Amino acid sequence: MESRVGVVKNSAAKARVLVLERIGKWEIVVGACLCVYGITNLVCDILFRWARYSLTDMIVECLVIALATIIGLWGIGSGTHHLYSIRHFRRYISFLQHDETGSVRRLADSTHEPYDETLDRIHRYADRGLFGNIIIDDASGRISFPDRIRKYSDSGYRTVTCVGCGATRSLPDSTVIKCEFCGNIINTESENK
Repeated sequence: MESRVGVVKNSAAKARVLVLERIGKWEIVVGACLCVYGITNLVCDILFRWARYSLTDMIVECLVIALATIIGLWGIGSGTHHLYSIRHFRRYISFLQHDETGSVRRLADSTHEPYDETLDRIHRYADRGLFGNIIIDDASGRISFPDRIRKYSDSGYRTVTCVGCGATRSLPDSTVIKCEFCGNIINTESENK
């Protein structure tokens, strides 16, 4: 079965995810190199050259070492943050590919996060352009992907709304099921009439 989330098919969004991942790895590598440079330079200075330095040379050398180490630590932190963010985004996508309801509450429960934090992250990912095509309904706490709805509507699937709780699902034609949220009967035949 093909993926139901628009971001997987959207090459621009997929490219952004890959670029952010590569930037994160690059930042970690460069940051680690700068930290190693700073520490190695400090050790070499203390062991071999410190006695020959004037006060000005010592101050300049200490500033260079401190700057390299600070930038290195910042690079490692920033790269780690990027990689964590991408890993988190992929967990969201993995859940949303299999959840037709688009419920932010269910997503928050599956990732063991507070609802507000999950909704905030979804907005940030959408603002960054990581989602290819997404509609976020804050009032109902639902996420929908127009590409998914259009794709499944065209191939024998119909998007139906539960009259009891307002949950939307994409179901095959001529389907009768019980709503998983409120227990009402959802019938795609009655939606056709």
